[in-house]
Amino acid sequence: MTAPSFIDGGWFDIATFLVAVLFASIKCLRGHHRFILRANGFSILNGMAIFPLVLLITSIVWKEAIDNILRSNHLMFAGAGAVALFALLEDEFDRAAA
Repeated sequence: MTAPSFIDGGWFDIATFLVAVLFASIKCLRGHHRFILRANGFSILNGMAIFPLVLLITSIVWKEAIDNILRSNHLMFAGAGAVALFALLEDEFDRAAA
């Protein structure tokens, strides 16, 4: 089974980030709190694990999935940046509200 030509490492990074933002948004809506929080940055990081883990499961029947996961190494920098951004913005929003 081969991957379609439009699926590459960049596609997996985008899908992973979208799943992570969706995960954090759902947690935010269920918790009835604002989105700019340090905890939501960590929710995004936790959500980033969902899509790659699903791909690891599918790699049993689709060998190219594991190859694409290994090529997608930009995600760690994006995750670290998201946590830092939310931590900085939370402090700024707290100061503005006070």
